[in-house]
Parts: sequence; C-alpha cells; structure tokens
Amino acid sequence: MNIHLQKPTLDHEAEIRMYVEEFLAAADKRQIPGAGGVEDASSYSEWVLAKDKLEYRGNISEDGVLATQFIALDTEDRIIGFIQLRHRLNESLRNIGGHISYSIRPSERRKGYGSEMLRLCLGEAAKLNITSVLVTCDATNAGSEKVIRTNGGILENTCIGKTGSLKKRFWIHL
Repeated sequence: MNIHLQKPTLDHEAEIRMYVEEFLAAADKRQIPGAGGVEDASSYSEWVLAKDKLEYRGNISEDGVLATQFIALDTEDRIIGFIQLRHRLNESLRNIGGHISYSIRPSERRKGYGSEMLRLCLGEAAKLNITSVLVTCDATNAGSEKVIRTNGGILENTCIGKTGSLKKRFWIHL
C-alpha cells in the first residue's frame, strides 16, 4: 500500500473538489468525517489559508481543540481520504468523537486504505507524545470497526452519539 499523509495545500484544490463531490453524492449525510469542514467552506483557498495561518499554533478543530488536518494521497497524488488528528480530548471528544476522524473516498473503499491511513496517523500521534488514542465509529460501520481493530483498537464500550445513533469507542495504545 503506497499512500502518504500530507497537509492540504492550494495545489490540491481540484482533487479535493472532486473528492467532496464524490463523497457527498454517495453519502446520506452532509458532513465529511475528518475533512475539517471543507465541504462547508465558502472557498477552498480560504479553507487552506485558514489552516495555514493557524498552523504555527495548530489548527482548531470544530470541537475547539488543536488538530492537524491531513489528506491521504496515492502515488499519483489522487486523494484517497481525509484524516484529522486532534491533539487532546475535550468532554465531547472523550465521550463520542475521539482523537482521530477520517473518511475514505467512496470509490476507494474496501481496498485497505483506511487501515493504512490510521496507521500513518497513529505515527503522527506518537510524535505528539499521545500514548493512548481514542477512535470511535458508528456501531453499524463494520468497515471502520475493522480498520480500528486492525490497528490495535480495543473496544471500551458503546454509547449513544449526538444524533442518537450508537457509537463504539476504541482505545489504541501506542
């Protein structure tokens, strides 16, 4: 599996627009997990520049904590997924959201990319001295559960999410 994580730049605009279009066309929800709100940004360049401007302090996630935004690229610089690493947990993230949120391009699912993206992001978490990483998924999302378990996820419990759906909470010890 040959993918790498990179922070998004202005050069990725066309590819990210295609990703967002494909994701939203295939999804029953309007939010792209791990994408840092790119789907709602007034312009792509403003989204990237806002991330760059805050980079020296760390990006602030929608949950109000420092976060690093990555895209996963293949060898042809095609975006495979989004993944966001939150540097700490607030109450909401500790209960439901976790340290890491991610999504895979619909046409690239079930190819092992999710497991590799999470593995690479766990390496980034280790660089921040995060020793235990919380990753959650919808209880009905067997694909995400497999990705998390493949990377050493240990189920702690199942709880009710913000929308009333069941969420599984896994810890990965680094």
